[in-house]
Amino acid sequence: MKTISKLFFLLFFTLWLHKILAAHGEIPDLIPIACDRTLHKDLCRNNLESDPESIEAVDVHGLTVVAIKQAATNATNIRDYITKLDEGTSDEVVHQCLSDCFQNYEDAIDQLDDSLNALESKRYDDVVTWVTAAMNDALTCDEGFKDQGRQSPLANLRNLFDPLCSIVLSLTNQLKQ
Repeated sequence: MKTISKLFFLLFFTLWLHKILAAHGEIPDLIPIACDRTLHKDLCRNNLESDPESIEAVDVHGLTVVAIKQAATNATNIRDYITKLDEGTSDEVVHQCLSDCFQNYEDAIDQLDDSLNALESKRYDDVVTWVTAAMNDALTCDEGFKDQGRQSPLANLRNLFDPLCSIVLSLTNQLKQ
């Protein structure tokens, strides 16, 4: 049997065994236990349970990796939406605010990438710093509109981004214990 086939078989067998043991109560269900310690329990459970990468997570560290990636994906989607909004506006004030927001979310994406690197090095305080900075960048975007006497067209999008980041912070704090 080729080495690749052996590795695939071993991986498949390990995942299968893990699922059987979890179904019989031998292994506690990691996601509910970890998510019960967050402020956004339902969102945490729904997002992690629907993400195929979570199935492979064997500990809170693995779930935190998935949660950071989800927050980064959300920030990327918001950044892409900003581009579409900007293409459809002729208002120079809105254009400037959207341009600033684009940069804010670019920074947030970079900070979430930095937090993933910090997590891999078990620098949990750095993870908290980078994720908090990403949340502040999103807030700064909305405040830019407010400073111009405008309502941010992106404020509702923070209703998902902020909780996703909060979940990352809660999971990271579990790792610090």
